[in-house]
Amino acid sequence: MAEENKVLKPLFIALIVLLLIINAFLFYNNRQMKAQHEQAVATLADEKAGLQSEVDKALADIEQLRLDNSQLDSSLGTARSEIEAKAAEIKKLLSKGNASRSELAKARQMIESLRGEVETFKRQIAELQYANQQLTTEKTTLTEQNVSLKTNLDSQLTQNQQLQQKNTDLTSKTENLTQAKESLTKTVNRGKVLSAGNISVSGVKVKRSGKEVATSRNQRAEKMKVCFDVLENAIADPGQKTIYLRIVTPKGEVMSIESMGSGTIKLSDTGETVQYTAKAAINYQRSVENYCMYWQPDNDFDEGTYEVELYQDGYRIGSSKYVMK
Repeated sequence: MAEENKVLKPLFIALIVLLLIINAFLFYNNRQMKAQHEQAVATLADEKAGLQSEVDKALADIEQLRLDNSQLDSSLGTARSEIEAKAAEIKKLLSKGNASRSELAKARQMIESLRGEVETFKRQIAELQYANQQLTTEKTTLTEQNVSLKTNLDSQLTQNQQLQQKNTDLTSKTENLTQAKESLTKTVNRGKVLSAGNISVSGVKVKRSGKEVATSRNQRAEKMKVCFDVLENAIADPGQKTIYLRIVTPKGEVMSIESMGSGTIKLSDTGETVQYTAKAAINYQRSVENYCMYWQPDNDFDEGTYEVELYQDGYRIGSSKYVMK
């Protein structure tokens, strides 16, 4: 028995030493694993904090962009809302106290996507800002052009008004000159009109022999004879002139038969159109000449006073009265 104990004792001692070594190894290994776990937890916490910081920074950038560009295109509001929704999802994922590495990796991927969307959002805003600047510049240019055009237009209107006034003045002067010219022309034309003097009117009866016998009896008179002198006019042009005879009956009617050469003339003084009884062409040579005109009606003469008028170029050049008994 003693010998057996001697054999087992070293074995027990060796076993105890082995157990002590194993315990020491396990204790050391446990401490190492605990340290590694704490290091991993710390690393995850740092990553989580970094990711959280990036998300907060992205949201802060979006908010600042919103504040700085509140009047930009409303279509950007949809993009901003999508970015904010994704950021909220990332924050929810990071808010888990026991987020795993795979969840953090997913959050990191989402943040990378978020960064891209934020950059796209910034680029869109930059493009809108540039477009707005261009529009502002164009608006300023157009405003300046409008001001310049208005100034030029006002100046042009002023010039037009001045020209219109000058044109009105010129028109008035032209009208005055025209009126003066017309008046002068009328005066000259009137001055060129002949004058008739020594007007004599009589009723005549023609005998079988052809001899004329004067009579004032309306029953016997066959024709009315009007004789007159054409007086000398130094400024009247020589040549053929037309003398118009107008006979007004006691009833106030003009003796006129179109088939016998009667017609109408326009009076130069008044513009009125009146009937004439007969007309005759004379050859005026700037000397006193005597002429006679006849009128034979298609019925008997009425009793009473007849008015006899002579015209040339629309002006009355002489008149007389004759009584038929």
